Amino acid sequence: MTRLAKAAALTLGVAGLALTAAPAAASAPALEMSFAAEPTHEILLTTGQTVKVEIVKENDNEVETVLWVGTMSAKKTYQRSEIISITELSQTTDASAKVETYQRAADVDDQIPENALRVYVMELNGRFGWDISKTPVSDAFDEARELNADVIIVKCNNNWKQLDGFEDEMYDDQGRFEYRTAESIQPIFTSELRSKWEKEPKVVFWVERAMSGMAFLPLVKPDIYFTSDGRLGGVEGLEGFYGSTGDEVVRDKLESAMEGHIKGMAIAGGHDSRLIEAMTKKSYVLSYRIENGKPVYLEGEAPGDWILLTDDGEGENADTDYDIVRNQGNDALTFDADLAFKLNVSKGTADTLDDLLFEMGIEDRTYVLDDKDEDGQSDGARRELDRWSTGIVRADQKLRRLQYEIDNVEVRPMRNDPDGSKARAAARGQQKRLINEVISLLNKYGEVLDPGEQIRSQLEVMKQQIENQQRIENLNRRRGPG
Repeated sequence: MTRLAKAAALTLGVAGLALTAAPAAASAPALEMSFAAEPTHEILLTTGQTVKVEIVKENDNEVETVLWVGTMSAKKTYQRSEIISITELSQTTDASAKVETYQRAADVDDQIPENALRVYVMELNGRFGWDISKTPVSDAFDEARELNADVIIVKCNNNWKQLDGFEDEMYDDQGRFEYRTAESIQPIFTSELRSKWEKEPKVVFWVERAMSGMAFLPLVKPDIYFTSDGRLGGVEGLEGFYGSTGDEVVRDKLESAMEGHIKGMAIAGGHDSRLIEAMTKKSYVLSYRIENGKPVYLEGEAPGDWILLTDDGEGENADTDYDIVRNQGNDALTFDADLAFKLNVSKGTADTLDDLLFEMGIEDRTYVLDDKDEDGQSDGARRELDRWSTGIVRADQKLRRLQYEIDNVEVRPMRNDPDGSKARAAARGQQKRLINEVISLLNKYGEVLDPGEQIRSQLEVMKQQIENQQRIENLNRRRGPG
């Protein structure tokens, strides 16, 4: 359960509204007018408060800052023990960045040779389902459309987790089965290209790390390339995904439907659906051999020149930790560059963008769009993804602060309020405002922070409870005693 879900379950109920007098507010530091600079960081304190500051100096024990309230500032020192996190603030607003994007789109034609292929390059890095989510990917594709891209190169390089006891990344098959995020992103690469684009661009996936749920994304297209140390897989776990409780027939049907959807994604990309079974099912045994330069598959182990891709993972066949961190496991299928090329999943191996363009056969006629810093990535794509990552971190921090404030809503005594009804109404109004602020954040970042919309539903119910309680109190007051 997320922090906010806990808050919803434990503290947002109207019956839990604290009816105690609030303590006296702490005295604020004296503020002075200053226009010399702007806040550069946001600090989340252990009290739940978020403050905007310039960091002047810091050490292991404390952080010296200039605290900002609007345009006013004052020096303030915080102890490290008071601080939960420090986040750097972006100086570019979403609106201004969007305007800049469209201005570039209008001007970019002047720079491009008439016969050049317009290539848009984006890298999906960070955590899949957090930094890599539907909204930033969609926004980047919208910019590629504004720039009239002919080719979109999507480099997959998601962060992977550490296996306990090892410093190596876990590349192989003990990954977490997750496909909901891939399911939500997939239409951006398929149906939305057909519906949104006047001329559908070619989408090419370039795999460095495509692990867990991200492994399904490249398979929706036929044009896949790997880096020399690329990995795609780590999704074993479809069997038993719905647990062992409840009706077994229902569980089997749900797993079958999920498997069918994933296979459909791969088949649409021109890939053999048996590879999906080998990737996702620990019990599935698959062998192959090469005939006339093409892979041929056989379910189960086979003698002779057949090569075992995956075993059943039972008993002595079970992969050890040693196997897994060294990419030697075969309980479930994970592709490296050599295997992907051998099985025609990958069309080639490239470690640089120039190498990739050469492998694609277009190195002599490409123009990388919106790459002013010449780092081989379209600047707008990186900006959209970075903006989302920063926004998600801030939203998560703000939700913690709002949780704290909701937990501590108190009825403050008011003048000319002998029965306390005005104070209670004010407290309820404050609680509703805080809940609305949470809902606003979830409306923007809910695909990550509240994908099933359960929290938003709870909050709407709680708002209604607050309004009902206020309505009842108003009615009883009008009726008077007796």
